[in-house]
Amino acid sequence: MRLLNALFSKFDELTDEHGVYKVETIGDVYLVSSGCPLEYRCKESARLLCFLALDMQRYRVPGHPEIRLRIGINTGPIIAGVIGMQCPRYRLMGDTINTGLFRLLAAECGVAHLGAREHTASRMSTTCGEGDIQLSDSTYAQAKSHFEVKYRGKTPVKGKGMMDTYLLLRPKNGVTRERFATAVSRETDCARG
Repeated sequence: MRLLNALFSKFDELTDEHGVYKVETIGDVYLVSSGCPLEYRCKESARLLCFLALDMQRYRVPGHPEIRLRIGINTGPIIAGVIGMQCPRYRLMGDTINTGLFRLLAAECGVAHLGAREHTASRMSTTCGEGDIQLSDSTYAQAKSHFEVKYRGKTPVKGKGMMDTYLLLRPKNGVTRERFATAVSRETDCARG
């Protein structure tokens, strides 16, 4: 329990730094979303999640250097809302999340999934190797201009059949999170104004 708390507490800090939304934790699964509920970031949501995933992958819990995460990222439409009267919860639902990530109300967004639950974003995480960050084809399309990505090949994904998947390696030369965040910030100001 202490190990999971240390890991997830650091992830909470990283989600704040990256401007993405922590949806929930379920057991050893940490689910985040970009583009939801902040809709104006949808255009860059996949790239924001890629930077976050790389930072999460680099983090080592003191005394536990052996932990190797499986991260899956998927991009697409989602449905979001509050469910329940007693202990209501904000929930994201849809195939995008089930395939590997997060969801957003009637918009494109990215979802990142860490752990081993059977959903698409989660399926992206369960079909990759330890220490890998696996991208769906839709996330690859948005990330390839800013990141070095390796084609993994056709991967059998439960409930989806064979899917083209990619492994996120690193930002391309000259692309930094800080430079990217500045560009997104300018774009966000324009979208609000």
